[in-house]
Amino acid sequence: MEYLSDKRHILKKTYALLFVLFFSTLLSCFFMNKTFFTAEGWYSYYAKLINTGGVVYKDFEYLFTPLYMYIIALVTKIFGTNIIVLRIMGVLVFDIIAVLIFLICKNLFKDYIAALVSIVGVFYFQSDNYQVFYDYVRVMDIFSFLSVFLMLKFLFTTDKLGKKVVYIVLWGLTSACYFLIKQNMGALSTVYYIGVIIFCGFFMRQKVKTVLKYVLCFLVSFLVPILVFCAFMYKQDMLQIMFQSVFMNAIGAKGGLAVILFRWIGNVLPELIKVLPYAICYIALCICFEMISGKYLDKKIKVKSVELLFVGIILFIGIILIIVNENIGIFISSQDRLKPIIIFTLDIFIIIYEMIKLISDFKNKNEVDLKNISYVIVGGAFFAITYGAGMSGGLSIGESGIGIAFVIGYLINKIEFIGGIVARGFAYYFCIMSCLTSMAIKVIAPNQWWGINEESIYEMKYETDIPILKGIKVSESEKKMYEGICEIVNENTTEEDSIYCFPHIPIIYEMTNRMDPGVYGKVQWFDVSDNETLKKDTEIISEMKPRVIIIYNLKDSTYEGHEDLFNYGELSGTRYMRDFLYEFVNTENYRYEGTFISADNNISVYVVDDKKTDRLANLYEGTGTKNDPYIIRDDTDLVNLSMLVNQNENLDGIYFEQQNDISLKNVWWIPIGFNENKSEFIYNFNGKYVYDINNCDINYSNIYKSINKSYSSQ
Repeated sequence: MEYLSDKRHILKKTYALLFVLFFSTLLSCFFMNKTFFTAEGWYSYYAKLINTGGVVYKDFEYLFTPLYMYIIALVTKIFGTNIIVLRIMGVLVFDIIAVLIFLICKNLFKDYIAALVSIVGVFYFQSDNYQVFYDYVRVMDIFSFLSVFLMLKFLFTTDKLGKKVVYIVLWGLTSACYFLIKQNMGALSTVYYIGVIIFCGFFMRQKVKTVLKYVLCFLVSFLVPILVFCAFMYKQDMLQIMFQSVFMNAIGAKGGLAVILFRWIGNVLPELIKVLPYAICYIALCICFEMISGKYLDKKIKVKSVELLFVGIILFIGIILIIVNENIGIFISSQDRLKPIIIFTLDIFIIIYEMIKLISDFKNKNEVDLKNISYVIVGGAFFAITYGAGMSGGLSIGESGIGIAFVIGYLINKIEFIGGIVARGFAYYFCIMSCLTSMAIKVIAPNQWWGINEESIYEMKYETDIPILKGIKVSESEKKMYEGICEIVNENTTEEDSIYCFPHIPIIYEMTNRMDPGVYGKVQWFDVSDNETLKKDTEIISEMKPRVIIIYNLKDSTYEGHEDLFNYGELSGTRYMRDFLYEFVNTENYRYEGTFISADNNISVYVVDDKKTDRLANLYEGTGTKNDPYIIRDDTDLVNLSMLVNQNENLDGIYFEQQNDISLKNVWWIPIGFNENKSEFIYNFNGKYVYDINNCDINYSNIYKSINKSYSSQ
């Protein structure tokens, strides 16, 4: 009987945590082996470089502090490079984040509230446009949330036996890890944390000497890991290069310090003004519930545990329905969810309201309630985290998980009055729908990133024959795309040959077991690559001439959007590289091998053509005579013709005949003769059309530049 009593006691103490772990694990395991986003493999390639002797900053560019990179290098060195290994790591990361959000909320609210809103938080942040559970941002979240949790432990712990000092030392260490993963957000939060120590000391009427002791303990524990890392970099003669990369180049890639710190605020300000009425109604409702609860407090906690169980059953049924029925998934995904700007604004109003209460108590010399302080500092921590995410371009769903848990929990915590079941019922309904909507959005659109969209999870039924993707389910079109690209690379290169993948697809190096030609910028993405680095890399490509060049054809709006955010609308290094590559493959002896399309993914492959003596016979059906012309059937044939002319191939007197209407919407068209190369071949349109011409920045209205031929378009 005593054993059973102990078991019941343990279950009572852990039921809320088990609730959180059950749903977080269920969600992450469902997504773990489905879909493979083209931009997922950045750190897999970085890890390979490190594990094969490469040195970050010296051998390849990286604009962040490198702790996460070394974590991935260690994991892949021990467990292998298969993506499924990292996905399993991602499940663990996701569960750790869920537990940390719960522990933070547990310090603020009752267990059943903490459990409920933690699930809302983890479901919400997984619905971010681009979500990989093991991504550096998610590992950064672990240290970010761990810092917030330790901040609360520091607040609520008395200074007996030095426990307060222990917590502040751990707080400093986790903040250092936060900084060593992403320096800008880590630095911003560290400044905030020092402010929190001073803030708490002031309102708790602590001695100045005590506050200074805590600040010193925090700073020492924060600086020691960073100084150790700097010493390691100094020993490698890399300290100066690291500082240049993570500070000067990183700031330059974002458009300057003023852009990083403040420009995003102007972008969200109009939307923030629009949501102010909602925030006013929210805080008014919180005050109203607080006043009613003060008079008619309900102490039946057990009933609320039953309510949590009921919510869990409904949520579980909803999840299963989304998984098994696509129509239900589509319908639920169409429902509205809270935008990050709303959560951000509600958080500000909570901080203001709790600050007013704190100042009032302090002024009247009343004893300050630690709960009020905790609301202010947790709300402020979310503000700092969100502000840091905003410096990357705007408010982020991924960084709002703890925020939505906080603002919903803050409201439900006020519904403690007798008869409050009705109000809680509405809150529970919102929580359930928020979770289901977040999940359904991710099921229907697994990744949406700068105009790059994936097919729904319902299409993920196939496995590829690519070793590192073993165990990952992809769509039929993704399978054809990845296998097709790998087949071309494997047929036309050896492992000693270099290939070049642009701009955000280094995973193809891993898929094909090939290396780049020695460029410094391994990932050529706007705000993670220095403009000058990419310009210098064009010289390396010209000299080394990769045997295969693979170009992800991004929409012009993606370039324009990033250049507007980070480059004052000026030409970015990424666009400079793109234009160079399109010209390079068209003027050197490359052969167009086709474009692979899956959802919005559009990837073109070009291969060095060693068989120049019989290139036409290799590419086309026919003999090129008047009676037996070379046949142009599709966009691949037409692109190859353009490349032959632009590479100064002699086609004088050769006949070509178009047999079908050809759309060029899926290729980035470089016009025939754009570089003034001329060839007097004879092209018979045969009454057919060429339309949907996609010229990127080389904007000609005809398929020809220097050949005076007319044609009809539709």
